[in-house]
Amino acid sequence: MLTSGSITTAVQRLEKKGLVYRQKGLSDGRVVNVHLTDSGTELISKAFKKHSENLEKLFEDFSETEKEQFALLNRKLGFKASKLTN
Repeated sequence: MLTSGSITTAVQRLEKKGLVYRQKGLSDGRVVNVHLTDSGTELISKAFKKHSENLEKLFEDFSETEKEQFALLNRKLGFKASKLTN
């Protein structure tokens, strides 16, 4: 949820923390690809694991049918939201 102007600053902060590194695009010099370092990958893996555990707790009282309905309604809402922002 960053503006294009904020991306450079955010990437610089992540780079200083050793979480990402930049690599120039091979076919277009204007392109810079940002990759996770091993430390960045480890941090993201831990965050996703914790997020997954939290979601499991959040939905533990839902039946499988309710989970499927919830997912369907969220997709429907997401499609509508993307149409409104384009």
